Amino acid sequence: MLIATGTRDGQPVELTYVLSGRMGPLTGVPASVVAQMVGSGQISGTGVFAPEGCVDADIFLAELAKRDIEVKRSEKVG
Repeated sequence: MLIATGTRDGQPVELTYVLSGRMGPLTGVPASVVAQMVGSGQISGTGVFAPEGCVDADIFLAELAKRDIEVKRSEKVG
């Protein structure tokens, strides 16, 4: 589970993301998806980057969905 907090339009926002599936694929598939994104040029540059700085989240989540890894998102405002 990932919980991110911040503000949007002056209001506090909390986003929660939960993965569901078997542990093996949840461990290896995301790393494989990112490696494939590097290989295809969707991620470029040299050096070390934080994932949120170089991985397009929409593409990444779509690729996980293609591999039967479901990511549930919930949002709480206020």
